[in-house]
Amino acid sequence: MSDPIIRINTDADCTCPNQHPELDEFIANGVNIHFEMMGLAQFWMSVTDPHTRREWHLNFGAVNNRSRGYSMVEEVAP
Repeated sequence: MSDPIIRINTDADCTCPNQHPELDEFIANGVNIHFEMMGLAQFWMSVTDPHTRREWHLNFGAVNNRSRGYSMVEEVAP
């Protein structure tokens, strides 16, 4: 696998009230994924390159602690 594409939003990129920097996009090919719900509004994902064993941890969640996050998966036919 080549290096993943990682795009980050900073205060200069965005006018939202969220804390920055924040992950905008993460693109990787040929990797192993481990996704886990950590709480009602917190999610964690590990991305591992099976050849080099390089690993990235991605964290997701709600900015407002009273919010509840959601996650879902759907397979889309080719």
